[in-house]
Amino acid sequence: MVFTHYHLFDITSTHSLKEDFLEATIIVTLGTLPGNVKLLKNVKLIHLFSAGADRLPETPVWKETNIPLTNSSGVHGPQIAEWVAMQILTQNHKQKLLLEFQKKHHWATHDEIGWLKDWVGQRLGVLGYGAIGRQGRLIFPLACSHNLLRILEMVR
Repeated sequence: MVFTHYHLFDITSTHSLKEDFLEATIIVTLGTLPGNVKLLKNVKLIHLFSAGADRLPETPVWKETNIPLTNSSGVHGPQIAEWVAMQILTQNHKQKLLLEFQKKHHWATHDEIGWLKDWVGQRLGVLGYGAIGRQGRLIFPLACSHNLLRILEMVR
């Protein structure tokens, strides 16, 4: 697909979006949509940068049009799973405490730090098996045995 024209706009400006919506054939948005569906007469597709569309069912776009809606479900999984792994390791190895000692140029004693426990051989339960849980399945086995608890979301 080749885009021959695109237009970026600042929703905080005083510029009216009416003309932008009237001319658009594809809308890619974080969630800004017009309340009047007549402004979407040329729109063939709406794509959301978010992973879900939980606020959309209450909008006129959802209720009054048949415009295909897509979202970015799955694209955030790797980054969030990596962030979770980083936070677990950071917390488990008391990184914040050790950084405070480092800032103070203090060589802490074992009693001040307490026990550090690595994740080798530990078990991890993952609640939910969406994009983030599936990515976690790939990241966490590097450090620990992986017990995966699948909670299947019921489809409406």
